[in-house]
Amino acid sequence: MYIVVVLGSPGSGCTTFLKMLANQRETYHDVQGQVHYDSLTPGQMKEHYRGDLQVCSLIPPPFSYL
Repeated sequence: MYIVVVLGSPGSGCTTFLKMLANQRETYHDVQGQVHYDSLTPGQMKEHYRGDLQVCSLIPPPFSYL
């Protein structure tokens, strides 16, 4: 099991990046280009690995030292 943590300032695209990795693209208005996960298509990822990739985005309190 792996946990990936992406840190960045608000608006830098961290949540967008993680949502693309987790194949959670339904909420986006338009996705241009092709998205592939190694040799798998997004449909195959959704069908076979849906529970393996999760995004838990939290809005932490603003800490000045981060």
